[in-house]
Amino acid sequence: MRVTSIKTIRLTPTELKEAIRLYVGDTDTKLADHIAFNVISCDFDQNGDFVVSIDGEIEDEDRA
Repeated sequence: MRVTSIKTIRLTPTELKEAIRLYVGDTDTKLADHIAFNVISCDFDQNGDFVVSIDGEIEDEDRA
């Protein structure tokens, strides 16, 4: 990670993936493992929201 100014933090895709994995891992280790072993992609949607997509499928326990 490089901090280039107070307003800019630059993350590589690997650093972003790891940050998400660590954050999610505090509450859902199964999902954190899924994140670790699958490809992620990121982009902004039409509403300006930053969207992170994770490849693969995982069973949603709420629907099981």
